[in-house]
Amino acid sequence: MPSQIVSVPCGKCQLCCKGGEAITLIEDDNPEQYGIDNLQIVQCGNEQYLALKWKPNGDCILLGDNGCTVWPNHPTMCRRYDCRLRYLELMAMTRQQRKGWAKSITGTGDSKQILKGYLDVGREMLAKHPIEPNDCSETTLTELAARIPAAPITIEQKGI
Repeated sequence: MPSQIVSVPCGKCQLCCKGGEAITLIEDDNPEQYGIDNLQIVQCGNEQYLALKWKPNGDCILLGDNGCTVWPNHPTMCRRYDCRLRYLELMAMTRQQRKGWAKSITGTGDSKQILKGYLDVGREMLAKHPIEPNDCSETTLTELAARIPAAPITIEQKGI
């Protein structure tokens, strides 16, 4: 990751912890530290992945009144997530593709509201904490997007 990229100061936002994408675990994560009762199996194509459960209201099962209850040991996907990159990725899509993405993500809640939330927060954070223009080459954006883990733990890998 280029050193010029500014960390996103999430503050109390927590949008990414609320009813959107599945928070899948990757090889760097230790599923036992999150509690077996807090995990679920999600299906993506022909693969099954280990992910955190949601509360009935759509929040991440680990989200408490004061933020993440396992901070700073939260899942790798959460540590690497950057709403600015998600915003850039979504804006590179057509309107129809964005709608399709919002309907296809594994989560709960109204897909239109989820998409609006991602776009609003990403736009705001990008305006406040921009990614430097010289960091926005196609190669750099691809590298930055790789911060959002693409290789979750399959059920077979963990023997669960």
